[in-house]
Amino acid sequence: MALQAGTLQSGLYVITNAYHRNNVALSNDGSIVSNTISGYEEAPVRKMLWTVTSLLNGSYSITNALNAKTYAIGPAVPKQGDAIVAKQEEQHWEIKETGVKTRYM
Repeated sequence: MALQAGTLQSGLYVITNAYHRNNVALSNDGSIVSNTISGYEEAPVRKMLWTVTSLLNGSYSITNALNAKTYAIGPAVPKQGDAIVAKQEEQHWEIKETGVKTRYM
């Protein structure tokens, strides 16, 4: 089955906050933080790598590369200021390409 245009492929990604231009990482206490400095290191460390997996229903799951049992979880109907947290339960995400090719939300 071919991917539709604008469909994100499963793989390892660095997730960047588009507004603040910082990277999302798993902190030492297991929480998700986004105060890491973009471009601080040559290669992102594993805590900043996220495995995005395409699911059969067209949605995605997001796990941290450092701990494959740590999923990114957020509110079902998010609003500005809501937090994304790390839990050991899968959540299905809807990820769409923005108006800028290769950028997704």
